[in-house]
Amino acid sequence: MSGTECVTKNRCSAGTYPDDETRYCKECAKACLTCYGPTNKECLSCNFEQGYSNDTKGNCGRIICGEGNYRSINLEAKEVTCLPCDSACSACDSKGADKCIGCQKGYITYPSSVKNRVECRDCPVGFFRNVNLECEGNCTNLL
Repeated sequence: MSGTECVTKNRCSAGTYPDDETRYCKECAKACLTCYGPTNKECLSCNFEQGYSNDTKGNCGRIICGEGNYRSINLEAKEVTCLPCDSACSACDSKGADKCIGCQKGYITYPSSVKNRVECRDCPVGFFRNVNLECEGNCTNLL
Protein backbone atom coordinates (compact mmCIF):
# COMPACT_ATOMS: atom_id res chain seq x y z
CA MET A 1 0.00 0.00 0.00
CA SER A 2 1.13 3.50 -0.84
CA GLY A 3 -1.25 5.74 1.08
CA THR A 4 -4.65 4.34 0.12
CA GLU A 5 -3.51 2.93 -3.21
CA CYS A 6 -2.40 -0.64 -3.90
CA VAL A 7 0.93 -0.71 -5.74
CA THR A 8 3.44 -3.38 -6.69
CA LYS A 9 6.52 -3.71 -4.50
CA ASN A 10 8.76 -1.79 -6.91
CA ARG A 11 6.28 1.10 -7.30
CA CYS A 12 6.60 2.83 -3.93
CA SER A 13 6.88 6.58 -4.48
CA ALA A 14 10.19 8.47 -4.17
CA GLY A 15 11.23 8.87 -0.55
CA THR A 16 9.60 5.57 0.48
CA TYR A 17 10.55 1.91 0.46
CA PRO A 18 8.47 -1.31 0.48
CA ASP A 19 8.22 -2.84 3.97
CA ASP A 20 7.71 -6.59 3.47
CA GLU A 21 6.42 -7.08 7.02
CA THR A 22 3.61 -4.50 6.94
CA ARG A 23 3.17 -4.50 3.15
CA TYR A 24 3.12 -0.70 3.17
CA CYS A 25 5.44 1.84 1.60
CA LYS A 26 7.27 3.52 4.49
CA GLU A 27 9.26 6.75 4.59
CA CYS A 28 13.01 6.71 4.08
CA ALA A 29 15.36 8.21 6.67
CA LYS A 30 15.67 12.01 6.42
CA ALA A 31 19.18 11.59 4.97
CA CYS A 32 17.88 9.58 2.00
CA LEU A 33 16.22 10.85 -1.15
CA THR A 34 15.53 7.25 -2.22
CA CYS A 35 16.11 4.08 -0.21
CA TYR A 36 15.53 0.35 0.17
CA GLY A 37 15.23 0.39 3.99
CA PRO A 38 14.57 2.65 6.99
CA THR A 39 18.11 3.78 7.96
CA ASN A 40 20.67 6.19 6.48
CA LYS A 41 22.76 3.09 5.71
CA GLU A 42 20.09 1.89 3.26
CA CYS A 43 19.95 4.91 0.94
CA LEU A 44 20.08 4.59 -2.82
CA SER A 45 20.66 8.36 -3.08
CA CYS A 46 21.29 11.06 -0.49
CA ASN A 47 19.11 14.06 0.29
CA PHE A 48 21.62 16.69 -0.91
CA GLU A 49 19.12 19.57 -0.61
CA GLN A 50 19.04 19.01 3.16
CA GLY A 51 22.87 18.85 3.40
CA TYR A 52 23.35 15.07 3.41
CA SER A 53 26.06 13.38 1.38
CA ASN A 54 27.77 10.00 1.06
CA ASP A 55 30.36 9.41 3.74
CA THR A 56 33.42 7.18 3.34
CA LYS A 57 31.39 4.06 4.17
CA GLY A 58 28.74 4.80 1.53
CA ASN A 59 26.13 5.89 4.08
CA CYS A 60 24.29 9.18 3.82
CA GLY A 61 25.25 11.53 6.62
CA ARG A 62 24.98 15.22 7.42
CA ILE A 63 28.09 17.13 6.48
CA ILE A 64 29.35 19.05 9.53
CA CYS A 65 31.79 21.85 8.80
CA GLY A 66 34.33 22.97 11.35
CA GLU A 67 34.53 26.39 12.98
CA GLY A 68 35.05 29.21 10.49
CA ASN A 69 33.49 27.23 7.62
CA TYR A 70 30.02 26.89 6.15
CA ARG A 71 28.22 24.12 4.28
CA SER A 72 27.80 24.72 0.53
CA ILE A 73 25.26 22.59 -1.34
CA ASN A 74 25.74 22.16 -5.10
CA LEU A 75 22.53 20.54 -6.36
CA GLU A 76 23.76 20.26 -9.95
CA ALA A 77 26.90 18.33 -8.98
CA LYS A 78 25.05 16.63 -6.10
CA GLU A 79 27.75 17.38 -3.58
CA VAL A 80 28.07 19.07 -0.22
CA THR A 81 31.34 20.79 0.63
CA CYS A 82 32.72 22.99 3.39
CA LEU A 83 33.96 26.44 2.40
CA PRO A 84 35.72 29.07 4.55
CA CYS A 85 33.81 32.03 5.98
CA ASP A 86 34.81 35.58 5.11
CA SER A 87 37.96 36.49 7.08
CA ALA A 88 35.95 39.00 9.17
CA CYS A 89 33.54 36.29 10.42
CA SER A 90 34.16 33.99 13.37
CA ALA A 91 31.23 31.86 12.13
CA CYS A 92 28.86 32.11 9.16
CA ASP A 93 26.23 30.26 7.18
CA SER A 94 27.22 31.44 3.70
CA LYS A 95 29.78 33.59 1.87
CA GLY A 96 30.10 37.30 2.62
CA ALA A 97 30.98 39.67 5.47
CA ASP A 98 27.23 40.39 5.87
CA LYS A 99 26.39 36.70 6.45
CA CYS A 100 28.32 36.35 9.72
CA ILE A 101 26.91 34.79 12.85
CA GLY A 102 29.75 36.38 14.82
CA CYS A 103 32.75 38.62 14.09
CA GLN A 104 36.47 38.00 14.51
CA LYS A 105 38.20 40.05 17.18
CA GLY A 106 39.02 43.51 15.83
CA TYR A 107 35.91 43.84 13.65
CA ILE A 108 32.85 45.90 14.47
CA THR A 109 29.40 44.27 14.43
CA TYR A 110 26.65 45.97 12.42
CA PRO A 111 23.12 44.78 11.66
CA SER A 112 22.96 42.75 8.43
CA SER A 113 20.41 42.80 5.64
CA VAL A 114 20.15 39.05 6.29
CA LYS A 115 17.80 38.09 9.15
CA ASN A 116 19.57 36.88 12.34
CA ARG A 117 23.01 37.70 10.91
CA VAL A 118 25.53 40.49 11.43
CA GLU A 119 27.90 42.38 9.17
CA CYS A 120 31.51 42.56 10.28
CA ARG A 121 33.45 45.68 9.33
CA ASP A 122 36.98 46.86 9.97
CA CYS A 123 37.70 49.69 12.45
CA PRO A 124 36.24 53.01 11.27
CA VAL A 125 38.46 55.67 9.69
CA GLY A 126 40.59 57.34 12.34
CA PHE A 127 40.65 54.30 14.64
CA PHE A 128 43.24 51.52 14.88
CA ARG A 129 43.56 47.99 16.19
CA ASN A 130 45.46 47.83 19.47
CA VAL A 131 47.64 44.89 20.57
CA ASN A 132 44.46 43.08 21.72
CA LEU A 133 43.01 43.49 18.18
CA GLU A 134 40.29 45.83 19.46
CA CYS A 135 39.33 49.07 17.73
CA GLU A 136 40.71 51.89 19.80
CA GLY A 137 40.96 55.66 19.97
CA ASN A 138 41.17 58.25 17.32
CA CYS A 139 44.51 58.37 15.48
CA THR A 140 44.44 62.20 15.44
CA ASN A 141 44.83 62.17 19.25
CA LEU A 142 48.23 60.48 18.89
CA LEU A 143 49.93 63.49 17.25
